[in-house]
Amino acid sequence: MPEDNDTLDVTPTTVQGWIEKFNKVKGWKPLKPPSSDKDLMATPLNRFAEAHAKANSDALEANSAKLQAQSKMDALQQAVDAQDDPAEKERAEAALETAKDAYEAAKAADKTARDVRNKMATKLVTLTEVEKDLDKDLMDASRRVAALQDQLEQQAGDPFAQVPKEQRESDFKLVEAMRNMVAGNIERVRGEVFSMVKIVDGAKIERSYAAICPEEYKILHAMLDEAMLIYLTGDVDAAKAKITATTDQLNVFRSARTGATIIENQEDAFDSRLTLPMGAIDGQLSWLRTVGFTPCADDKKHSLEALRALIEETQRNTPEKVFDFHKDAVAELVQEVELEVEDAKFCVETTKRILKQIATLRAMDAPVTADLLSAELDAVENPTFMQIRRTGLDRLEMKWMTEIGNLKKLQATQEQINVERLNTQLEDLQAKYDDMFKTSGLFKGNRKDKKVPKEALDELEMKLLAARQLLETDSVDALKLAKEYLDDLESFETSLSDNSVSFDYVIIRLGLVNKKLDRLKTKYAAYEAVRTVDLAARVKKFEETYASKNPVKSHLEIAELYDEAVLVKDDARACHAAYKECEKLAKTVTSEIKSLSKSMADSKIGDVEISGYYGKYVDDLAEAQRVADERDKASLSRANTLLIQLVSDIQDTTAVALKRWAKGSRDALNGSELAVWTALKTDCVSGQEKENSREENKKIFDTERDALKPKFQKLIEAFSKLNLDTSELDVALTEIDGLKATTKVSGDYEAAIERLKELKADLERHSKTAVEIKALSKLDAAAATAACADKLRGFVSAVKGFDKVIEKVGDVGELVATGSGDAITESDVKTYLDTVAGLLRDADIKKLEDNGKLLQKAIDTTGSDPRPPREAALSALRTLTGALQANAPLAHFRNQPFTSGTPELDIAVQALSRLEVKLLTAIPK
Repeated sequence: MPEDNDTLDVTPTTVQGWIEKFNKVKGWKPLKPPSSDKDLMATPLNRFAEAHAKANSDALEANSAKLQAQSKMDALQQAVDAQDDPAEKERAEAALETAKDAYEAAKAADKTARDVRNKMATKLVTLTEVEKDLDKDLMDASRRVAALQDQLEQQAGDPFAQVPKEQRESDFKLVEAMRNMVAGNIERVRGEVFSMVKIVDGAKIERSYAAICPEEYKILHAMLDEAMLIYLTGDVDAAKAKITATTDQLNVFRSARTGATIIENQEDAFDSRLTLPMGAIDGQLSWLRTVGFTPCADDKKHSLEALRALIEETQRNTPEKVFDFHKDAVAELVQEVELEVEDAKFCVETTKRILKQIATLRAMDAPVTADLLSAELDAVENPTFMQIRRTGLDRLEMKWMTEIGNLKKLQATQEQINVERLNTQLEDLQAKYDDMFKTSGLFKGNRKDKKVPKEALDELEMKLLAARQLLETDSVDALKLAKEYLDDLESFETSLSDNSVSFDYVIIRLGLVNKKLDRLKTKYAAYEAVRTVDLAARVKKFEETYASKNPVKSHLEIAELYDEAVLVKDDARACHAAYKECEKLAKTVTSEIKSLSKSMADSKIGDVEISGYYGKYVDDLAEAQRVADERDKASLSRANTLLIQLVSDIQDTTAVALKRWAKGSRDALNGSELAVWTALKTDCVSGQEKENSREENKKIFDTERDALKPKFQKLIEAFSKLNLDTSELDVALTEIDGLKATTKVSGDYEAAIERLKELKADLERHSKTAVEIKALSKLDAAAATAACADKLRGFVSAVKGFDKVIEKVGDVGELVATGSGDAITESDVKTYLDTVAGLLRDADIKKLEDNGKLLQKAIDTTGSDPRPPREAALSALRTLTGALQANAPLAHFRNQPFTSGTPELDIAVQALSRLEVKLLTAIPK
């Protein structure tokens, strides 16, 4: 530590003496690489090279397997193409399908192997690049320090002489703090040791390496000395920049030696619920640039980068809160970009249509008008403000749609149409049609060429008839349309005659397309589902219309559909293989988790007994599987990457755990291993507590479910005996069984327990209904209707006397005011309550009672027909039920604020509902 009387006021005789004095006063240690009691190897380069060689060998084997599968597939394809026998061709096609599946599986395995190889290659190349010129880098750093020393010796005067004392001290404290922090980081990293294991003849050989080597350590401290010398020249900002560069260089050295890969996409370190939408934003911005909206894309890119910087800051400080802190901001940015993309798509499509309008004008011999529209289109170009551009393009399209329509009408009016020539053309086409396609003699009117579908001839006949009808009018527009019909007819007739054989090709290809669709819907139903459904709809539409189309056009359409069917099927097969590869990797991850769980089982961390591992890797695996279950190309690629990284991370963590238990103390762990071990303990405790809670919830769920299910079964039996509808109870019983299956898969019992509570409340409600219906069933019809009438009159009486209830709360005029501000009087309240009470007319209640008595009398009297009085009673009951439904006065009364609820109203409604069941079942079978 520096003494109190040490100052910088003494001017040393040499710059080196100055630096030594400077370091002594500040308590900074001179450059001296620390030693280690560990037997450290010089560089892990050979280990990286060996790991890369193995990964490269695995990749070569996977590529060889892929090439073999491809060769077999190509040979089978040639066999299929050469086969003429239908049965043999079908067998060959089945073998080809199997070979294609095998090829896609081999291709997916090859991709995984290449990804692992590339990962190892990145480590090897990074370390090679860093270590190849370390001696030269150290020499360069020494030269820069020497040059600065020479500069300071020649420097005249104090460069800080004109700087105020407060600012000088403030600047120095900041530079000092930065230098101390970076120097401390260098010391900590120099103390880190990591291990790599090499397997030779089945035996493990462990070798240890320093996180940075002595040469790198010297370079970093030389850079710090260089920064302080720069500071002495008076350039404070350059000194800060050099200290920051030292930190960057430290990270490069450490990452290269420990094998950390460079993270090209920073969001990869975030919660995937943030990375996926942010990755989608990048793709959308790229598309915006592609279609010419670079300024707009750049603006949103700035917003994305700013948001990413905030997420990175949160990730460093409180990673567990990243999603909760930033989910709303990410969602808002996603929505903003989606709106921009929607506007951009509209602009692109509208611009295409306007360009077609320009082409139309030029085709109509109106070049001046076309140039005017082109100039107006240029005027509305606005690549930055999308909404303004969208509005301008929309108005422009609408305007010129009208202008072009008017111009067409004008040109049609001015055009001289030769009607006589059109009639002659029509008769020639009719004769040609009859001669080419219809037979004469005994079988007059039949098709000559059976390859031409009947629908095509029907289309021809319809167009001939339509053209004839159009030629009979005096309308210029109709005559122009007739001319278009006739020109089209001439082309259609010729094509049908010359290309009838194309229909055979169409039918064969259509069968092949449908065959591929059937396979897509069966074996690959979970992949490319949207494209498959869209293709199937288009194929169905084509199948319904191709027979009436020009065969050349149908030929082209079915060829396009066939090519698309092949593409969709190939993509679906590739996704299927990629999904299977993800399943294999998931099994590997599961196995690694089991190994980690075994290493942590039967231990105690703090007060928590650890029974196994249930931490974040389990959640990460579930997330990777969720991503894979989306089953599209992007999701499967993402899941594959996540799973490969998971395997590596879990293996590293397991190795640290095993070393900790084998050595018997955490003191045996180096800096990086200790960090992994500390994180693992926290993760294990958190996961164990979650697992304990899950097990407890499982017990609660099983107990509640086992108690609730037989009660529902018993209630269903009771409802059946009372002739009541059991559909709601059947659904609830099915749901109880479904909850058991769902929780077994998800492991989430909390939501299931809450749902059981809701079902329990439903059970109590239905049980009460069953009890009341059962009690009601014991009454005869007369007693039941009388009891219901009493409850209805009870409601009427309660409503009429409700003003007394209001008086207990306070004065009506003070409690309530109308929308206009006028006070409501007691008379107003009384009138309103009379209106509500009057909804149930006494005449209807009396009709219900009287017909209930007549019904019971008819039931008791042999030979009497009880159905008329029952219908009359039901009619009165439904009138009363309707009066208690969907009317404003009653709705206001139900929501009145003076009491908690309206029990009399609820009782009346329930009484009517239960009496209806009673009346419907009153007549013995």
